[in-house]
Amino acid sequence: IGFIPPLLQGVSPATLVKVNEVGEVERDPATGLVIVSKVGEPGQMLAKINERKRFDGYTDKGATQKKILRDVLEKGDRWFATGDLIRESKTDRGVYFWVDRLGDTFRWKGENVSTTEVEHILITASDDIIDVAVYGVEIPNQSDGRAGMGYITLCCKHENFDLVAFYESISSQLQTYAVPLFLRVATEETNDRKNSESSSLEENNAMTSTFKKKKAMFKKDGFDPKKISVQRGEEKLYFFDKGKRKYVGLTDAVYSMICRGEIKL
Repeated sequence: IGFIPPLLQGVSPATLVKVNEVGEVERDPATGLVIVSKVGEPGQMLAKINERKRFDGYTDKGATQKKILRDVLEKGDRWFATGDLIRESKTDRGVYFWVDRLGDTFRWKGENVSTTEVEHILITASDDIIDVAVYGVEIPNQSDGRAGMGYITLCCKHENFDLVAFYESISSQLQTYAVPLFLRVATEETNDRKNSESSSLEENNAMTSTFKKKKAMFKKDGFDPKKISVQRGEEKLYFFDKGKRKYVGLTDAVYSMICRGEIKL
């Protein structure tokens, strides 16, 4: 992002606040106020709403309310939630770095990718797909943002899923930067077993919260075969091979090559 002079805080107050694994701001249980991020720690950037810096909102009142946070640093104040995860340099105070986008978008190669849009395209690409979750994953030693990854649940066996037809369908409807570079594919049987193991969690959380937590878990796993149950054959991992113009199996060896930058994404 660059350098933000301290004097600018008097004109356009902004702050970085801590968020949890699903992107919700964290509050101090004792005061109810938001917890400010420490220097060097990523936090969502908030901009204070006052007479000088107004926020008139969107045409959708519900969307407007989601963007306004109250009781942030003091009771009664109002702040605009930018949705951007930012980090201040520990060594160069006032220098800020962009980390990630929160919510239903992520950034890849300078472009914002809407997970909702991509999910819609993916789930309608094949009758064999019954559920989809799209999210961005970090690529070690690369600074292009987060690469797109899709978690797909099939109602058929892995060997019966036509990956070629699937790619042809989604690539004809999505911009190149929005096509998922990685796929994590499970069968309905695998998901039923996992869901039964976490049924207590499902019962104690709203559907939206549970879905966000699952996405957070998928993000944490990334595209590392060692963190995913590919060894037992329960799930399959694929990455998009630009040279072959198709999805191919993601092995430990290929994963290491990607992490070393030997395979360009």
